[in-house]
Amino acid sequence: MPEPVLGESVTDIDGTEAGELEVDLTAVLGRTGGTNLWQTSVEIESRVIDRLGLELEMGYSGSFTSNVPDEGFDLRVLASWSLLHDFENGLHAQVEIAGRFVGETGEGVNLGEPRLPYSAGFRVGLDRGRWTLRLGLGAAAGDSSAHVIPAWASATAFLNFGQGRWCSLGLDGEADWTRMNPFTIAPTLVFNGSVLHLPGKLAIVAPYGFPGGTQELWFGLIVRIVGEFDFR
Repeated sequence: MPEPVLGESVTDIDGTEAGELEVDLTAVLGRTGGTNLWQTSVEIESRVIDRLGLELEMGYSGSFTSNVPDEGFDLRVLASWSLLHDFENGLHAQVEIAGRFVGETGEGVNLGEPRLPYSAGFRVGLDRGRWTLRLGLGAAAGDSSAHVIPAWASATAFLNFGQGRWCSLGLDGEADWTRMNPFTIAPTLVFNGSVLHLPGKLAIVAPYGFPGGTQELWFGLIVRIVGEFDFR
């Protein structure tokens, strides 16, 4: 099942067996208010038992402008628990929890991660072959929220092309009401390397963050290389 870069799940939402390992390398370039920003991250996720998935994410970010705060390092730990696998109808669901144990709470833009340090939520995926729908809903805690209800939501629709679904074109929408500017949309293009017998994917994303409060609009480019390994 194709997966968005921003509203991604902790391990594959349709995974059913322990032994899956995924390594993601991500580079982000963006611009807001005349400032050019950059971010890199490494994510390592694995299904350690049939229902339990774990993920470690390390990120480093900064800007190309000297008057912006220094670079910052983030460390997040995430876990998922599978609730439903209905392969006949292509329906899958899981719950997730996440905590950021290194890194400060900043306003920033919504790139699919809740602004507050701790979060929990529910994700569901519907896979119908030619098209895929993925939805998420949850809440965050651990610091002050810009809105009364510290909720987050995610929705992504994909059109899948070709034999083996070698390419998927999607539109991702993210909302995080703990931020002054909660909304981001992100056209997403995913190439499936398994068609060429390569163990992974390549994703290209063009996010646009809407302005809100004192935050200006944000736009950028994300490139992610996904390595997928099976040790079953």
